[in-house]
Amino acid sequence: MNDISNTIVIAFDGTAASGKGAVAKLLAEKLEYDYLDTGLMFRKVAYYCDMQNFTQDDNHVLTELIKKIDFDKQIDLKELYSDNISDIASKIATLKSVRNALLDIQRKFAKNKQGVVIDGRDIGTVVFPNADYKFFFDASIEERANRRYKQLQKDGKSIKLSSVLEYLKIRDERDTSRNIAPLVRAEGSFLIDTSKISIDEVLKMVLKKIKNN
Repeated sequence: MNDISNTIVIAFDGTAASGKGAVAKLLAEKLEYDYLDTGLMFRKVAYYCDMQNFTQDDNHVLTELIKKIDFDKQIDLKELYSDNISDIASKIATLKSVRNALLDIQRKFAKNKQGVVIDGRDIGTVVFPNADYKFFFDASIEERANRRYKQLQKDGKSIKLSSVLEYLKIRDERDTSRNIAPLVRAEGSFLIDTSKISIDEVLKMVLKKIKNN
């Protein structure tokens, strides 16, 4: 096959720290499908943008930069998830030129494969609106802030829970209000509130939904 017509596409969308990435990875391993974290792609663009001191809103510079990035190259996750890179990534994600450049790469990822699991903010609405399965993850902002706070503590960062909560509020507002590919629940997607359930429980729910469809 030379397109994605025979590729099973499973789309994961949702809010920050809702658990979609962790479940998407486990699902891909379970089904032996290829996995793509589109959020990580934006972080890598932000990382190289920061490394080369590029202007964050220069569309031409950023699109040329994207052409040169090897997205398979491993970068220290602590670097990619630093406050600075997180902030840059969130800002450049509002740029149409950046999203379009990455969109082409994301769609090509699904070609010639048995199945793919892809997570992000606009997978079921923009990247793969005809995905075979669509899931939307969310949790209370207090729970999400607590998860992110614990992860940051584990990484050795000193930060207040109130600061993490405020950051997530800003992130949610930026994700849902941007003009290009805002975070919204895709039509026909299966909503999962992860506030009070474990990753293993969520994975079982997802597998059951796929099996019963």
